[in-house]
Amino acid sequence: MAEPNPTAAEALSEMQELLRSAASDGNSSRLPAVRYTLCREALLRSEFRPSLPGFLFQCLTFARAHDFIHLYHPEVEKRLAFLELEFRACTGGVRARPRFDIFDDTGF
Repeated sequence: MAEPNPTAAEALSEMQELLRSAASDGNSSRLPAVRYTLCREALLRSEFRPSLPGFLFQCLTFARAHDFIHLYHPEVEKRLAFLELEFRACTGGVRARPRFDIFDDTGF
């Protein structure tokens, strides 16, 4: 049976949960990989796109995101803090300026 497609808000919440799990214990089973792909696709089509962390555009798979996060810092606490900071713009935090979306055609 196919996995249900999440709404943008569900995808944002689930993506943060998946990435926090990856930062903490390194779970890389099939289920997180499938959910990561579905959530990533939903987020890239959503109103959250302009404020998404840049690595979500480049990390096409859960394995790539997992590796990116683990290479960021060897300490779990630092990886979790990094994720919190990166998602702050999506979750109501303030960012100095919007992120530049290299895949957006507006303004040309």
